[in-house]
Amino acid sequence: MSLFKARDWWRSSAGHDSAFDMSSLVVDCLAGEGDDQHMQVVVVSMAGLVQIFQPTNRPGGESRAEDLLLEQQLPLPVLQVESGLFMVNQPGKQLAVLHPRQLSVYQLSRRQGSGSQGDSYVLSLAYQHTLARSAYSAIKGPFGGVKGKDYLAVLSLDGTLSVFEQEAHTFSRFLPGFLVPGPMAYVERTDSFIVTNSSYGLDSFKYQSLAVATDSKNESQEISTGRKVASDWSFGVGEPISNIQVIQSMDKDDPSSIVILGRQTLLTVLDTGGILWSKRLEFSPRCLLSSPSLMYDKRIISLVTTDTGTLMFYDNSTLKWASQLPYNPACMMRGKLWDREASATRDGLLVFLSEEGEVTVSYMGSDPTLFTAAPPDSREVNYDETDRELSKLSAIIKQSQKEGTNAVSTSGKPTLKMDVSVSSQLEMCQYPSKVLETEPAVPMVAVTVQLHTPSPLTRVRVNLHVTQPLTLSQNTHTITSLTDTETLKIFAYLSDTHIVSSLEMNIVTTFMSADGVPHSLHQSVQLPLSLVIKPCPPIKDADFKVTLSTNKPAVSLLELFPEFVLDSSMTNAAGFQLYGGPVITVLSSKTSQRYRLQSENLPSTWIMTDFVKRRLEQRFKKQDGSSDLECSYSSSLPLQEFFQEIDSHFSKRRQHKHVMDTLTQRMAQFRAIERRLLMRFKDKTPTPLTNLDMLLEGTYRQVMTSCDAVEVCMRDQERSASNLACIIRLLLMLAKLSAGITGDEFERLEAALTPVIHTEQEQGWEETTDAALTFLLRTSLAKPGRENQGATPITLEPAKETTRIKKHVSSVMDRITKGGKIVDLTIAPESSPFVTEVTHTDSFDIEEGEPMEIVGRQLERKSSDNDQDAFTPMGSRFGESGERIRSARIRSARSARSRPASAVSNFGADRDEIPPDGPVDLDELERDLPPLNPSARNPKLAEIKSEKGIESPLEIFPSSAPAEEDTW
Repeated sequence: MSLFKARDWWRSSAGHDSAFDMSSLVVDCLAGEGDDQHMQVVVVSMAGLVQIFQPTNRPGGESRAEDLLLEQQLPLPVLQVESGLFMVNQPGKQLAVLHPRQLSVYQLSRRQGSGSQGDSYVLSLAYQHTLARSAYSAIKGPFGGVKGKDYLAVLSLDGTLSVFEQEAHTFSRFLPGFLVPGPMAYVERTDSFIVTNSSYGLDSFKYQSLAVATDSKNESQEISTGRKVASDWSFGVGEPISNIQVIQSMDKDDPSSIVILGRQTLLTVLDTGGILWSKRLEFSPRCLLSSPSLMYDKRIISLVTTDTGTLMFYDNSTLKWASQLPYNPACMMRGKLWDREASATRDGLLVFLSEEGEVTVSYMGSDPTLFTAAPPDSREVNYDETDRELSKLSAIIKQSQKEGTNAVSTSGKPTLKMDVSVSSQLEMCQYPSKVLETEPAVPMVAVTVQLHTPSPLTRVRVNLHVTQPLTLSQNTHTITSLTDTETLKIFAYLSDTHIVSSLEMNIVTTFMSADGVPHSLHQSVQLPLSLVIKPCPPIKDADFKVTLSTNKPAVSLLELFPEFVLDSSMTNAAGFQLYGGPVITVLSSKTSQRYRLQSENLPSTWIMTDFVKRRLEQRFKKQDGSSDLECSYSSSLPLQEFFQEIDSHFSKRRQHKHVMDTLTQRMAQFRAIERRLLMRFKDKTPTPLTNLDMLLEGTYRQVMTSCDAVEVCMRDQERSASNLACIIRLLLMLAKLSAGITGDEFERLEAALTPVIHTEQEQGWEETTDAALTFLLRTSLAKPGRENQGATPITLEPAKETTRIKKHVSSVMDRITKGGKIVDLTIAPESSPFVTEVTHTDSFDIEEGEPMEIVGRQLERKSSDNDQDAFTPMGSRFGESGERIRSARIRSARSARSRPASAVSNFGADRDEIPPDGPVDLDELERDLPPLNPSARNPKLAEIKSEKGIESPLEIFPSSAPAEEDTW
């Protein structure tokens, strides 16, 4: 940041709803007469709004209404504006405006006012040219050495250079080696055009060479052939070029200088093709303004603006001055303007134009900013005091590291307060939704986020997230500076006919405090059930039924769902329909304390089952916050339907990958055909296309078909992911109610069998869930004494089938329902099932006769009637089914040959005898090892593996429901 700021001489705004770029500003004399003429500032937006200002200095630098000479709307969008002598025998200069397909020249004239009326200005069309090709940029100059007038040259998007000598079209030529249009300039001394090429370089073309390179006697814009034009010289820059400016030489013997602004380089090239000097920039440049030095000959003054709003002054390649600008300009020019206070013109003023239309006339003064550099400390250094201060700070740092994040100072607490409220009233959705294809109307709900802070905060960002197919009107809000209270209003609505798995809405706010410390706030709210469900008549029969048993009397459905307008007859039976989806019937038993939810679609029953359970807990909640309501589920778990949905989701993933591979192949073919066609078109000798154009068109149709297939597959995958998430949440809740899982155990089970499914990631739900379930089966849900006995490490490789994950889900649910506990284990790295190999290189030697020191507590053997339930010391028979463990024991036996008797430990958990000293028979050890077949140790596992399929849910979890019939 610079110490000095650019001082405002005059400022105004050219409109906030328009866009401007580096070609939207002209500073020149358009209506002046005589020697006292001064310049006007012409600003033209891309939408075609022309504004001509006559800036005059006043105290404060603010503009007035009389400073605006003319405001006129052109009928076409504007690409570029230039000023010059485009008409003969006319006062002042004319304005050339480049449209996408048209080149127009306007004359600014002044009309004398009568009486008390002032003078007025009129912008009249002098002549125009219709362009045969889409234009990119234009330049002016005395082409061909003409005196007293300027010609125009237009560069099109396909590399055609068209020259217009005022009202007449002269010629059009194709430029060789052209691919992407870029900046262009004209050198008067050599009568040459400087054009950027596709190789990040410059090409120089003589005007005369372009004029004579034709085979036709009649010149027109509709050209298709021509002679190949050779460049006069070429120069490689090596990076994209953003601006080119030419400093014309006053002497014909001295070459002109071409100043080039690249992405990170500022350099000057002579008009003969030689480099003069180069400067590597340490910032990203935006604008360039070059002029010859008034004090020294053959020196160039370059003004470069940065992306941080700083203006750099360079004398050749040496930085001389830096000044801070009020904004990042898109264009910069130099002008001579009228100073009313001094009644004279001021030369050398800088005119800046931003992308939003802010126009500022500034000059370089020495007005410093409010920040002042601190004076140097001239006192002598007291080393003793410095050491004491260093010790004190070190103690504070160590203390903060020990306390960690638990000890937060009062000054570091976030000062932002966030309040989130959901409206109780629904509104008609005004956003596009696919639900409208099947429903006449879709509701939406307003969510209000209010931010309040007593101190200024910066970089406040509010992120909101909901589960698909719920959609928000805006997911992210950014506030640059927050000083008081800010209120945000967001609408949530249903965008597709998928089944919603969660109505939870998460809001995360991040911000920077005044001390520069980042903070974040998180809050969750529940969206109303009526946002996705509407009442309807109930249905009698359904394929899927979920029955919940309670210890409280049955509650009327009219009281459970007061937000819906239900008929008075729906006390014990009510129907609800998802927008664009199936119908769910909720039944309340008249004779028992049960609730049944039934539907033709299993995933749709989740959302109503969850809300019935929540409403019952809320109704029987006591004043102290506790509840004596007990819910239970005694039927079988819907594992078979869950497995079918896993297969469906996995097939959708594979189908999506297949269509993506097909799209990739067709796009590669499309690009290869494009390259061949481009080579044919760039060749100046016409050659037949050999049906490449037909092949390109056919490939394009295939690409569009593949894109449509990708969209269909993505939508099917999202629908399948929503159904799978609903079934997972339903399965977890039913398992919790049937097995009596505690809250902590349920959180760990939900983390392993997660209902959060990401469709954008290459690593899918099947891989991550299978790894998590395998970890549970090898650790907390493993059988006693068999923890971490996995023969193979847990990997996250892409799944090829779903048999493995379905078996793991069955095993986990079986062990949970049989009383298995999911505890939080702390596993050593060498015992983790994710580690493929652990090696130990530590060794020790004990002298003969020296007793071994036992460290730690000795494990005692528990007496039991059954040897299988006896306590097994850790490390005795861990993972004996694996080849790696077998090899490790053999290596230990080999090393035992040279050890003393005191150093040999027990090698079998079933053996009470101690092996004799000396060599160990490896063959005998191999015979004593347990077999590798795991079915010998677990007959039940062998039966499962021998079967072709998986047991049905009724076989794994037999129903314990009472035989009595309820009255619904």
